[in-house]
This record gives sequence, C-alpha cells and structure tokens, in this order.
Amino acid sequence: KAAFSVARRFREAYDVVAAKPPLGDIAGFAAMAVLTVVFIRGGVQNYPLTVRNAFVNQRVEIGMLSLNGVYTTVRYTYKRWKKNRGAFMTELGPPSRSFEQMARTIVDPEKESADPDYPLYRSYRYSPSETKPYNVVIFLMESWSSKYVGALGARISATPFFDKLAGEGLLLTGFMASGQRSIESLSALLGSFPSFGGLALGEQGYLYQTRFETAGGIFQKQGYDTMFIHGTEPGILDIDQLTKRMGFPWLISRDSFLVGGKMNDRLWGIGIYDEYLFLKAHEQFEKQSRPFFAVVFSLTSHTPYIVPSVKFRHFSESTPHHEFLDSMRYSDYALGRYFEEARKSNYFKNTLYVIMADHTEGASTSDNLYENHWIPCLIYAPGLVKPGRYDRLASQVDIVPTIMDILKMTAKHNSWGMSIFNRGDRSALLSRGDMSLYLKGQYMMLMDYQGATSIYNYRKNPGVELDSADPKVKSLKEKLFGEALDYVKFSFSLIANNKVKPPMAAEPDRQP
Repeated sequence: KAAFSVARRFREAYDVVAAKPPLGDIAGFAAMAVLTVVFIRGGVQNYPLTVRNAFVNQRVEIGMLSLNGVYTTVRYTYKRWKKNRGAFMTELGPPSRSFEQMARTIVDPEKESADPDYPLYRSYRYSPSETKPYNVVIFLMESWSSKYVGALGARISATPFFDKLAGEGLLLTGFMASGQRSIESLSALLGSFPSFGGLALGEQGYLYQTRFETAGGIFQKQGYDTMFIHGTEPGILDIDQLTKRMGFPWLISRDSFLVGGKMNDRLWGIGIYDEYLFLKAHEQFEKQSRPFFAVVFSLTSHTPYIVPSVKFRHFSESTPHHEFLDSMRYSDYALGRYFEEARKSNYFKNTLYVIMADHTEGASTSDNLYENHWIPCLIYAPGLVKPGRYDRLASQVDIVPTIMDILKMTAKHNSWGMSIFNRGDRSALLSRGDMSLYLKGQYMMLMDYQGATSIYNYRKNPGVELDSADPKVKSLKEKLFGEALDYVKFSFSLIANNKVKPPMAAEPDRQP
C-alpha cells in the first residue's frame, strides 16, 4: 500500500511537469525574460551599464549608494582573479620616507600651500586678484608620436602646421605619455593621476572609491563652462560617463552632427573626421558668453588610419607606416584649419592652448622604450606664455598644475604632477602594461614592483641598455627603484585611506 502511494505521487508530479503551460504563461515568461535583460543592461541602448555609470559626478558617496553590492562584489572578485590588478598593492606597505617628505617631492612649498592631512590637496599662493580668466582649450591628438614631429627633430615630419606653430609657443621637448592607452592619458591629464599597476580613473577598481578634484571640477568651481568634444559615439570608451566623472557635463560627440556624407569616416562608421570636429568646436567657442575649459580629442589618426580623400595621401607606399603618417598629417591639417578660423574670432586672444598627444602610435615606435612614450606638447598663448623650448622632463600629470600656474589660479587641486615652472628635481612614472617606466634626470628604468629589469641613459642613447653588472649602474638601479617604489606606496596609501581630497563638507568655500 505504501509503495502504491509513493508511485501515485510520482505520477501526479510527472503529470504536472509534463502538462503544457497555457499560452498566456509562455508569453508572460518571455516578456519577463526580455524585461529582466533590459533592466540588467540599464536600457535598450548599445552599451550596457557598468560600475562606472554610478560615478558620474564628484560625489563618490552617491556612486556607492547606487551600486548593487552582490554584483560589484562578484565582479571585483572575478577581475581580481583574472588580472590581479591593484590587489598586490595592499601588500606593499608604507613608503620608507614620511608622507611629508614624499609630498615635498611634488609640492613646491615656496609657491603652494597644502593641507597637512591631505598632502597633495593644495593651492598656489597667488592673490586672487592676479588670476587671469583665460579660456583653456586642450587639443588631445590621437596617437601623435614625437618621432614624426619636425619641430622635435624628426627626419620624416607629418606635422608641418604644428612645426610652424611651435615657434610661436612653448614647446616641451621631453614630454612623456603616462601610458599606452587613451584611458590612461585621460586619467593623467584630467585627473592628474599617474596610472600604475593597471589603475586608471574611469576603470573599475580602487579609484572609484576615491575623492578626486578633477580638471573639469576645478574649472567649473571657478565659473567656467566645461566641455569635452570627441567625434565618436558617446558610448565608445564610455566617454559619456567618463567625462561626467572628470567634471565635463557637456559632451559634444558624433550625435551632435548630421552624420553622413563627407564628415563621417567610411570605415569606422562611428566617427567624424578631425577637420569637421575641430570646426564644430570653433563654432561652439564663438557662442560662449562665459569663460570655457574644453578638451578636443581627435580621432582620424587612430587605426585604421582612414583619411577623407586621396588628396590627403602624402607619403609614398614605400615609406614605413605611410598610412599612419598620412592620417597624422591630415590631423595636423585639421588643426591648421581650426587655427585659421579661430584667429578671426573674439575669443582667440583670450585663450590658452595646449596641444598634445594621448599616446604614441604603437607599431612605429615599439622598438624603442623612450620613443614609445615620447609625445609632442605645445603651450600656446601669445602675450601670456613666452615662446621657447622647455627641455626638462614632464608628463601628462603635470599639465593641469602647469595651466593653473600660468593663469595664477588659487583653486584647490589634488595632483600627482607639478607645474613645469616649479623648482626641484623632476621625475615621471609611466604605465607600461603590468610594468612601469620610471624617469629621473637622464635615466629611464623599466621595472615591476619586485625590482628593476633594465636601465637606460635616454638623453644619450635611449636604445642601448646600460650594463647592470657595472657596480655604479647596479647602485643607480637600486636607488631609482627605491624612489619609484616609495612613490607607488605613497600614492596607493593616499588612495586606500581616502587622503587624496577631503569630504565636500570639509572644503573651503569656492568662487561661484
């Protein structure tokens, strides 16, 4: 009897499972499945929501409240297991020098005052009456490499307009890209943060928990309109979210154009040729009634190096990397077209320009560590910046403090860089995948966080490694490695302990 009862129950369960569900249930299940996917993605747009979408303003606390704890925990665990980026830093320990000593290698006590609890949160000592309310425009030129800039001694120059303009501005001859990716250059330029250990503003990780005074935020608080101008779709590189995090609520992108015809590149299908992008920027600048801070990020000299027409095919097919060189020369032409129109405007004479690359073109510079990070940078503001050449070391993290120094701005900022007009020794830590390049004086060292692997005298011969068996070279490597490791430990300690910038309630009042 008991066996019969069990068999009957199994039969009833089978009948329930085997029964065909009503059509309405099938339709309801399908609708819920679709809605679930849409909600998880955050909408029906091309690009799904990611962690960075929560951090679209200067209040990181709001970002934290926006996140799904289970999702972010699983995602972080997976990324840590996959790349192990940032995780190793918890094991590095404190620097061998005090925070005060480390901060003094960056902050100039004669020109700047710093918060002792937040050693890189500082301001210049100028009087507010000295501030020069210039517009600021940064042209970020995709993949421009100093190796092909005539003003920097290139045998093959792809930049005739830039070469001419360089004679009218301050040319930084030893300027270095902070990384090899655009996201690293944007982190360094607009966050004044040097990427190391895979960390970069705009990517998931420790930096999302950190309060930063970004370039856009600084200028917004000084009454500037801030805008970011790029010829791609907003979702590429998550530009729309990254720019908000960097203090640029105003994004001019491909969506701002009537796409098609000669303006639209023929291969990517998602970008605007540089000439039309730059002229669009000029049109917007002419409409401005308030001072503005703008970043114009070029596109055409990005792979696959498509130019608008055959008239921009300048280099012969026998020239190595001729397709890239043609695209670089076209971007230079587009820059010339912008300046041709801008010189006729009212805003031009009150504008400070910085023209620089995001990083180098990889294939044509890959055989030389120095050339692989060496990029052009020109500061141009007739009547404000004296023309000449600056031959000391500088990198992208130094740009915002340099601009603030030139304009004599007294706003608070937190930068790992220092104005090029500061005194003292200069150094640079550059990201190179899971490794770094550390430059100081005339030396360049390739390292990971266990030790130095090679060292070069980049001023004399950047392509020849120094003999590590030489006791003097060995001692130099140990000294430079100790300095670089202290810099990394100091930086990570500030981030991990939220000592980069104080909470907003603790900040002093700013100009509206």
